[in-house]
Amino acid sequence: MNAHPPVRLTWVQPEDLVGHELRQAAQDGRDAREIAERWYAAGGGPAPDRAGASEPPAPPRLRALAGELLDELAALESPLAADEPTDLDAIVAACPHWPGPPEAAPTVGRDRLHAAWLGRAAGCLLGKPVEKLPLDGIRALARAAGDWPLSTWFTARGVPAGLLAAHPWNRRSAPTSLAENIDGMPEDDDLNHPLLTLLLLQRHGRSFTTADLARLWLDALPAGRAFTAERIAYGNLLAGVEPPRTARFRNPFREWIGAQIRADVHGWTHPGDPAGAAAQAHRDAVLTHTGNGVYGAMFTAAALAVAAGGESDVHGCLAAGLRVVPRAPGTPVRSASASGPRVRSGSSTPSWTGCTPSTTPPTTGCTFCPTPRCWPPPSPTPTATSPGPSATRSPAAGTPTPTGPPPDRSPDCWPAGRTPCPNGGPPR
Repeated sequence: MNAHPPVRLTWVQPEDLVGHELRQAAQDGRDAREIAERWYAAGGGPAPDRAGASEPPAPPRLRALAGELLDELAALESPLAADEPTDLDAIVAACPHWPGPPEAAPTVGRDRLHAAWLGRAAGCLLGKPVEKLPLDGIRALARAAGDWPLSTWFTARGVPAGLLAAHPWNRRSAPTSLAENIDGMPEDDDLNHPLLTLLLLQRHGRSFTTADLARLWLDALPAGRAFTAERIAYGNLLAGVEPPRTARFRNPFREWIGAQIRADVHGWTHPGDPAGAAAQAHRDAVLTHTGNGVYGAMFTAAALAVAAGGESDVHGCLAAGLRVVPRAPGTPVRSASASGPRVRSGSSTPSWTGCTPSTTPPTTGCTFCPTPRCWPPPSPTPTATSPGPSATRSPAAGTPTPTGPPPDRSPDCWPAGRTPCPNGGPPR
């Protein structure tokens, strides 16, 4: 009798999780060298590059060792723990410009919500066939089809076989996500989760708890349609692990983007209220994620809440998202609301040079450099009543606006003669 091939469920095999956890340890500053040496000496391998499970399966002794080492890795203290909290109160305390409540929540019409949903679906469908490919591969495939910069769906028409062999389409998505075979929006976890969030809000309202979400998943989400951190957390639930420990127990994907792809509806249902959207996204995210995995969800929800309000341009939306992310250690408070991506200890500080000033003023009446890392330009001559270059884009209400040139910002971001936002506030 021929032996049947193993199931090899992806994203859960202990021997694969060790490599991912070693990567996570390197990123959050834990010294895991001794554990890594033991793992590789025993015959263990690194995390799979692209697949969710390695081949062949590990022998029982190596799998048992993998479980032990995952627990040892979890016990190592991260030097970044205090600077990258997951608790909501601690996150708020670490955000000097946390948004206040809206004066009045704007009404979002059905057409705007429909457009948001269509945009979400179209973006998802566009990316499905090239999921996991590097940027150079994506560009090469599009150029070969005569479509770079992208203007429509990916296609295999006209693409040389050798290029497709070097950069193959996503195996599961290609049959339903190329221009020649698209017939509606195929099922995808990026859309499953917004639908689950709608169901969550219908059942429990905005006061839902993380446990409510966990029970909904067990009721309505097939285990096979959860991936990476979500699949680990789902398995933890089935093993009796309670939230929020579901996000931490043997979950090396806890700072990946799974919670971020679940954040859209939290923003859409809080128009003009980025703080409320971020708090709601937090309760969702901590089922599966910690630290930066949670911040990504909060950022997205806050930015989309401002977008849903319809009173800001893209720069104001991005600035609102940054206001709900804890500032990086050592970042001056004055720049926390517009300081760009967080930089972990030991990493290089992002360069602010080379910012190209905006040449076309947006219709909102405020001019920004096209990158969200740049602050609004100053008046030609900053004064005590006219915000200078060091004024933050979105200071807290009542915060004095500092003046004077910032020593750590490129002068390219401050073209003379352009109009700054009034009092350094967000676009309007």
